Amino acid sequence: MRGVRHGDDNSRKKVHNVRGHSSVKFFGKKMNLHSLWDTGIIEHAGLDEDSFASELLQNIDAASIPAIQAGDVVDWANASHALAKAHAYRLPSGSVKLLGQRYYDANADTVDDQLTKAGLRLAQILNESFGSARLTDRWLDSTSPSTTDQR
Repeated sequence: MRGVRHGDDNSRKKVHNVRGHSSVKFFGKKMNLHSLWDTGIIEHAGLDEDSFASELLQNIDAASIPAIQAGDVVDWANASHALAKAHAYRLPSGSVKLLGQRYYDANADTVDDQLTKAGLRLAQILNESFGSARLTDRWLDSTSPSTTDQR
């Protein structure tokens, strides 16, 4: 996750300090924390892209979409930053950060939730940009059992 650079010099130092210690080993593979959150946790799930996307789609509660899409980009960035502080930057002490199953278990759902939110928010932005073409509705319809059974 990316740190949002707002606030006073003290908060900027905290973001810099976290980034200064971003080299980790995730299940023995050396990477930086950014790569771990962008790909490492997702790849560790062991699913191909289609299966992973299908799981994310199946877990969307249609009633929660308006709340997820509420706010604006600044609100979303600040919420992501708070999640990064609460999850991504919770690292063991020591110069080499050895991360494994415990870190994965503690954070995989957060990655899934953030990817789902990003997709729904992108759909909202595209819906607003293209007017009457309701991308979110088509996306959800395409995952319903009656539609997928006809394919």
